[in-house]
Amino acid sequence: MRWTVLILLVIINNVVVNAQKSGCNQFKDTLYLITLDIRAIDKYPVIMSGVTKIGPLLKLNKKNIDSLLADFYENAYYAPDLSNGINEMIVNCMGDSCGHAYINEHIIQQAKLINNLRTPRYRTQFKLKSNETVFYTASRIEGTFWKVEKGNSGVSTSSNEIDIKKLQQIKYCYIPFEIKVYE
Repeated sequence: MRWTVLILLVIINNVVVNAQKSGCNQFKDTLYLITLDIRAIDKYPVIMSGVTKIGPLLKLNKKNIDSLLADFYENAYYAPDLSNGINEMIVNCMGDSCGHAYINEHIIQQAKLINNLRTPRYRTQFKLKSNETVFYTASRIEGTFWKVEKGNSGVSTSSNEIDIKKLQQIKYCYIPFEIKVYE
């Protein structure tokens, strides 16, 4: 029994030290996860996400994609695509061995989260003046997040996103880590 407690303390300490070394500040909060899925007939889709305290209804500049995203990230923090971007961040913040162990132990919980977020609480669509259609979804999520600078090596983007390094409004990224409530 004592050895089990000692081993758990060593693992917890390793996770905390690795998270602090890599600049992964952990905090608990309730935020809205918002996704903008931007479509046009002659372009590849652009899908960007962010989290905000403001709520599901952000007033956004609807002139074109650039002004929409600039306005969005003035009010929200970048959040990576959960189905592709979370595992790299877990390894980055927790360290290689602890990160992979955590991913393997929580794979079902992560799949449930992604599945539940596929049916968002709030959904709407609108047209930009430049003629793209934006599918806007929002869900309230509560749990533990990591806050990292956008240049953190664990932040990954998908091919459907605009390079976040080009968006000056994005300074920090919030990575949903352990989400307990989603609605």
